[in-house]
Amino acid sequence: MFCFEGTEAISHMSVRNRPEVFNEPCMFAAISVKGLENETKVLESQVPLWKHFGQPGSGNGSSGATYGLPRFENSEFNVRFPFAGIELQDDDIPLEVYMKGWSPFIPTDADNSSLPVGSLEYSLKNTGNSKIEVLFSYHTKNFMRQSGGRASVKSVAGGFILSEAGTSENPEKQGDSPGASLYVPFTLKPGKTRTIRLMMAWYVPNTNMKYGQVSNIRLPHT
Repeated sequence: MFCFEGTEAISHMSVRNRPEVFNEPCMFAAISVKGLENETKVLESQVPLWKHFGQPGSGNGSSGATYGLPRFENSEFNVRFPFAGIELQDDDIPLEVYMKGWSPFIPTDADNSSLPVGSLEYSLKNTGNSKIEVLFSYHTKNFMRQSGGRASVKSVAGGFILSEAGTSENPEKQGDSPGASLYVPFTLKPGKTRTIRLMMAWYVPNTNMKYGQVSNIRLPHT
């Protein structure tokens, strides 16, 4: 699983067959509107104060986090299972932003409802009086990278794959996940809306998880 918070931040990135509730990889969407004084912002609301000194490493400056980047000033979070939505608003940007997140949920269909996929949909509405030029982007570090593994970024049509090959000694380090950087430029007339959908999936086939101890048992000869 992974989670997105009421600020629209991605966290709890747990794609290696175990909970990783403090795993908040550096990944975020951003928007840039050409010609504005403060034209570029991360598509998230303000970082909550508890994260400033509550996350691992925060006392040393939160290396690798995006907390110092400009964000939208106001947000409103709402939930309608299996969907969750966040509205963003900022006086610097003539856009009304609504992000909807969801994962598969089909009653009585457990297999398809538990597929390791998720969707983030960004709807951007021009609230100004003139046409604007917009650049939407999405960025992520290769959070699949594992110490001692063989990490790489691969390209696919319309996206990227963050990859970790694993090794013969540690096959559980193998894993793939879409990500890296994407850019979508477009123009938007007054009152018009553009929706951009990000589809995410992951595949981590091996694990080193176990329960109890393994013992060698000798059976008597008969």
